[in-house]
Amino acid sequence: MSGQGPADALGRLGDLMGDPGRPPVEVRWERAVERLGVQLPSDFRAFVERYGRVRYHDD
Repeated sequence: MSGQGPADALGRLGDLMGDPGRPPVEVRWERAVERLGVQLPSDFRAFVERYGRVRYHDD
C-alpha cells in the first residue's frame, strides 16, 4: 500500500463501516495532548473526528 496516506486509509475504512450517520465530532486535540503527553497520529485523529466513539464488540 505504498504511497497511500491517512486520507486514503480513512476512505477505505469508510467504505467498510459506512456513513457515521451524524455530523463530524469536534475534538480539542490540544487538551488530549496535554493530558496524554503525546501527539496522536493524524489518521487516528481523522477517524475520531469522523466517527467519534466506536465500539467494535462488547468486551
